[in-house]
This record gives sequence, C-alpha cells and structure tokens, in this order.
Amino acid sequence: MTLDPGLNGAPLRMRSTLRSTSRAVAPPPPPAWQLPDGLDGFAPSGDELLALADRQVPSIIAGVAGECDVLLLAGEEKKGLKTWITLDLAVACVVGGEWLDFQVQDCRPAHVLVLSPETHVSVAARRLRALCIGRGLDAAKILPFVHVSGERVTAVPYDEIDATWRTAGLKTTVDALKVVDTDRRRELAKAAHAVADAAQASLGPGVERWHALLDSPPGTWALVVVDTLRAALHGDENSSRDAARYSQAARDLSRRLNCPSVHVHHSSKSNVSGARAARGSTEITAGVDGIISLDTSGEYPTASFTLRNFPAPDPRGYALVDTEGGGVRIETRAPCAAASRKGATIDEGEVLAALERFHSTALTVSSLRKQLAALRGGKPGSKVSHDAVVAALATLERKGLACRTKIERKHGDPLDGWQLGSVPTPAEAEHLDLDTEDA
Repeated sequence: MTLDPGLNGAPLRMRSTLRSTSRAVAPPPPPAWQLPDGLDGFAPSGDELLALADRQVPSIIAGVAGECDVLLLAGEEKKGLKTWITLDLAVACVVGGEWLDFQVQDCRPAHVLVLSPETHVSVAARRLRALCIGRGLDAAKILPFVHVSGERVTAVPYDEIDATWRTAGLKTTVDALKVVDTDRRRELAKAAHAVADAAQASLGPGVERWHALLDSPPGTWALVVVDTLRAALHGDENSSRDAARYSQAARDLSRRLNCPSVHVHHSSKSNVSGARAARGSTEITAGVDGIISLDTSGEYPTASFTLRNFPAPDPRGYALVDTEGGGVRIETRAPCAAASRKGATIDEGEVLAALERFHSTALTVSSLRKQLAALRGGKPGSKVSHDAVVAALATLERKGLACRTKIERKHGDPLDGWQLGSVPTPAEAEHLDLDTEDA
C-alpha cells in the first residue's frame, strides 16, 4: 500500500499497487451465417456448387449446344438455306444422326417442335420427307416425333404473361367489390377471368400458345425451332427494349423446357459473323449462348460458330444435294470464305501464292483480286478488297518478293502490273483476260 495525499486538505486514502486478478470475459462467438429470410434455395454455394461443377452437362449437339442453350442462326434471306438446315437438324435430333458433321443426341421419346409461320406447313412437310429420304430413313417412322406449327406466336417472358393476367383479373375483381348492386357485382366478378385473358392476348398474337408451350412439362420437347425470330418478336427488332424482351423469352423457353432452342434470323447487311451477325439491336446477339453465322458470299454457304459454352469449332461449308427417290441431303464441304467481302483482310502469303501460280507472267491488281477471290471459293467474277491487295503487294515489294512491271498488250497502252522477284522484266498476259479497271 502507498499513501495518496489528499487534495486541498482532504484526508489521505490508501491506493492499492496490486493488479486486479480478474480476467476479461471473451465475447460470445458470432452466430452461424445463414441466408436471410426469403432467400432459401435462391443462391447455391459450397457443396451444392461443387456438385453442380461435377455434373456432366449433356451435349445435345456435340460441341455446339448443351441442354437449355439458346442458339441464334443468322443468314441472308433466300440464300443461306436456313429453313432447310433447321429442318435437317430436327430430323437428326429424332434419330441421333449427324448435322453439319456434328453428332446430335437421339431425343426419343421426347419430340421436336418447329414454329414456322413464314413457311407453310405443307412445304415444311415435303422438305422433311425429302430430308428423311436423303438420309435413307422412313419418314413415316420419323415424322411422328416432329411437330410443325404454321401459327404465329409472340415470344414474351413468362413472368410478364403471368403478371399481366393476374393484374387484370385482380383489378376487375376489386372493381366488382365496389359495386353496390348485387347482380352487377356478381357479373363483374364472373368477367374477371375473361378480362384477364383479354389483357394477356394484348401482349401479341398467339401469346396464349406461347404461354402453354412454356408450361409444357420438362422432357416433352428435345428441341424447339423458332423460324423466324422476327415473326415471334412483338415490337421493333432495332429497339434494345423489344430485343431484350425477346432474348429473355428465348431463355425462358429453353430453361423451362430444359431443351435447346434455335432462333432463325436474318443477317446484317455487313454479312459478318459473331456479335454483328444478325439484323437489329445487339441485344439479339448478346442474349444467346451461341451464334451460327451463315456466310453466303461464296459459291455455297458456310456456317461459322461463336459459342459461349464450347470452344468454337471450325466453319462448315454445306450445300443442298439431290439424292435418289426424290430425296435431298445437306452435304458438308470445305468452308467457302467471304471472298468478295469489302475490306476483308488479305494475307501477303495469299497474294504471293497467287503470283507464284503465274510465275512466268504478271498480273494487274484487278486480276489478282479475281484470282484471290477464286482461291477463296468466291463466286465467278467476284473480287477481294482492292486496298487490302495493294497493301499486301507493298509489303511484298519491301521484302523483295514482288515488283512492279509493265504488261505489254497487242493493242492499247501497257498496263501496270506485278510479278515475282525484285527486278521487273517485260511481261505479256493477254490470255488472262485482264480487267483494265483496278478500283
């Protein structure tokens, strides 16, 4: 003990120098973390996520589409054989055959649905039969699993359809409660269901069919084809709002039915692949799991793939070929590149290869453009980009692999041309039927 002098004459008091022997009480452990009320089953985690990660997802179209995937198939009108290849996919899905050299899973006992308001059902039926014959199949055994509808339907998100119906019906019921007259109140209450149906129908033609399709039990359908997207979209395809609404409806379709869906659309004017493959708002391409772009600039169409859930496979060229017995088949071929696309990239090696084919003579830029287009599988008379060829020639000239020269003609002034090597030599090229227009 020590003495603690008091202040202002206050009496002295004892001050202990001993430390307190009491220990601090540890705080109670925090309660176990749990999902807030109302979120049970909302967001899986831990073991549930690991189980989902280990789950083998079926590949319905091997390397292209799994279950619940939404595919956009975009191609030029009348040239890409869009309806033919989607109907061929429907047949392949039933029997588990190949489609564009991809293995398709046998869907039976599930069925395939084709929504095709732009193609008459009888036309689709004849094409399906011809495709079956082309594959050596009995159409009578295959077509019971394929359903084709020529009615127009409007693709609307499931929640929007449901909310529209319930809201309209509830409003009518509430209004009925405000009516004093008993008979009138009873009549209004009875009309609530009809009012709700009318409100739902206002969302677009055939929306009640779409709603019934979304309510199909999982396992009913193995594939749904919407041909075309434009016929099923309510509004403007260039509107991001309307396009996003369609994209959500497409996702609802595949996820509720637990099957992939293919949505056929027209390609953009630029006829490119990937995010700008389709006409309209970019919301159309942003909301899908895969884009199949059909390039029709060559001798025959070529399909290119931009996929979210699989590595992109190599492009597939294809053509419609007649077979015996009135059948047809989709025959795969080497890719037929966009030979005539303006601004297409030209590799200097391609230009050098074209010059080497005519090593004893020379070529004008215009003739080179034709030769490169032909080597790329372009249509007769098509040309690749002028600026791209000139840029490649300039690179070859700097490397000493090609040089400028003059092409002598029997009639008329010489033409500016190019040949192999670093030293120009006199050349003639009348037999090449050269174009004097190089622009």
